[in-house]
Amino acid sequence: MYSMATEVDTAVGAVMQQIQAMDDDVYNNTVFIFTTDNGNMHGEHGLAEKWYPFEESIRVPLIIQDPRMPEHRKGTRNDAWTLNVDLPTTILGVAKIPPAPFMQGRNIADLYLDEHEDARVVSSAAAVAAKKKHPILSNDELRAKVQWREAWFYEFNLGTNLDGSNHPWKNFIDASFALVTDEWKYVVWPQQDQYEQLFHRSVDPYDEWDLIAKILEQKRNQQQNSKHASHSTNLHTGEHKSSSNSSRISFQTVLRRRSSSTSVNTTNTTPRMTTTTMKDSPFISRRRRLESIVSEGAHNNNNNNNNNENNNIQTTLQVYEDMKQRYHKLKAIAQSGAKI
Repeated sequence: MYSMATEVDTAVGAVMQQIQAMDDDVYNNTVFIFTTDNGNMHGEHGLAEKWYPFEESIRVPLIIQDPRMPEHRKGTRNDAWTLNVDLPTTILGVAKIPPAPFMQGRNIADLYLDEHEDARVVSSAAAVAAKKKHPILSNDELRAKVQWREAWFYEFNLGTNLDGSNHPWKNFIDASFALVTDEWKYVVWPQQDQYEQLFHRSVDPYDEWDLIAKILEQKRNQQQNSKHASHSTNLHTGEHKSSSNSSRISFQTVLRRRSSSTSVNTTNTTPRMTTTTMKDSPFISRRRRLESIVSEGAHNNNNNNNNNENNNIQTTLQVYEDMKQRYHKLKAIAQSGAKI
């Protein structure tokens, strides 16, 4: 893997050196954009390759060398969300060609070209005057100035239906949607009864802690403790029935189970996961229990429940409801073909 990365580095360097050797004017008027099509999973989440809304799959490198870029921005890192749909618009912008109306992306150059910064290189006097009138903005300040996106919609859906219902790889590589922000990620698996996941990205950058699953586990434990306290006399009689075998199944666990029982096609080195027939009940049960908890949470808020654990659950549920609403709004915008 690492030799492949160094090989790419060497190849890119050779291309740039060749262009530089042709003519300095050509090199100094060429915009270089380096990126890749997708990330790759190497066992993370029990998965392989791409197609999933987890960080290892959706994050890709992006390096831009632009002769128009001000000196103070060269070599800096920008954490703004850029998408593959931004690349055509950006390239057209370099050529001063307006993008077609159906193109949804934005010009990435907006993140490093400030209209007031070019005037500062005309002369020292002009630079001083411009700096007083328009202070140099940081990358984050420029991002805010141009109102760059704060959230984005992810979609893997090979079907023709916008809801993913006729995606052809159900129970193999399922359709998936997600809303991603700096702080949170909300994931939906539409072919598994709208199975939902919520990750706190700022403290869980690799999507390892599904907070919706955690809420269900906490509430189940609370119910078990309550049942244990009120029916402890039944334990020695064998009448007590534990709810530990209830149908709380993590979709990631289901995926792991599929990947652990693979059949390899000898004509293809890529492992092919066997199709697993799954009952709908675990997913329907999970969704109904979550709906019940959300409803219960609203009731608890009205009664000013101050229990710390319940407060943590309610805080997470509030985030969940907010992300769910934002997800549906941004999904509609993205799938309508509007600018994102």
